[in-house]
Amino acid sequence: MQIRQVVATVPANGGWHGTHREASGGMSGRALLLVVAASSIHVAWNLSAKRSSNRLVFLWLGLGVGLLLYAPLALWLALRDPFPWRGLGFAAASGIIHSAYYYALSRMYAHDFSLTYPTARGVSPVLVTIASLALLHEPLRPGGVAGIACVVAGVGFLRLRALSLPGARQAAVETIHHPAGRLALATGGIIAAYSLVDKLGVSMVDPVVYLWCSHFVAFLGYSATMVSNWTEVAAEAKRAGRSLLVVGIGQNLAYILVLNAMRLAPVAYVVPAREVSTLLGVLVGTLVLKEPAPLPKLAGAAMIVAGVALISLKG
Repeated sequence: MQIRQVVATVPANGGWHGTHREASGGMSGRALLLVVAASSIHVAWNLSAKRSSNRLVFLWLGLGVGLLLYAPLALWLALRDPFPWRGLGFAAASGIIHSAYYYALSRMYAHDFSLTYPTARGVSPVLVTIASLALLHEPLRPGGVAGIACVVAGVGFLRLRALSLPGARQAAVETIHHPAGRLALATGGIIAAYSLVDKLGVSMVDPVVYLWCSHFVAFLGYSATMVSNWTEVAAEAKRAGRSLLVVGIGQNLAYILVLNAMRLAPVAYVVPAREVSTLLGVLVGTLVLKEPAPLPKLAGAAMIVAGVALISLKG
């Protein structure tokens, strides 16, 4: 069955709760609110992951905590709202991709956060937009496409040291040739991949159930490695303490909100709108951590705001 046929044959009751807003190609205020809330949570749990000692172990433990915390709700929703079994195939594929994502994330955060995070978050909307047009045939309006371009450009501006052609060239060279930049580009590609799979999956399965199954597959993917290195796992669990609750609750809740937004709007709009998290990171660094706010950073923040506004109002 082709991808377009999967979307077209989703039942109108139980498995799909989309709105007329998506059919017209736009992004509703409700979808935008879900994405903004998710972005706020996303910044918090990524900061915890960045500060951890063994990031891959920390992320695996966070997955385990999330599975335990959300299991009762996922089971109740699965029994209340039956879904086609083929939906679990998408969840399994998403879990495999998420396994690669957590590995790439753990490697990426060994490098400068200000280089890797904006790059990974900036490349994924470009790939998702291209794929959504080619594979999902989602209706995108000129205003929405302009908004996507503004968000991507804004994220790129966050990395510039100066508003000049040499500054842009230097940022591009660093991204392509620096190991941190290559890891960030790979992570952005993985984000795009699971976003497209998840767009199809949540059209058939409740987002909470879907994410729980996806995370269960990702958790199993690393279990053998972690069990064989149990001393380090126990040490990281002791070091992390309550931070694991932040990740266990946060990474699930944030993406559940995003998955619900995907039910209300095209994925090509949802993914760039998530870059509000990059903007929030700039605000936290500037206002809370008292980091410098050079002109390119302020310009990038303004472009992200303008882009998300265009997606919401003109998409």
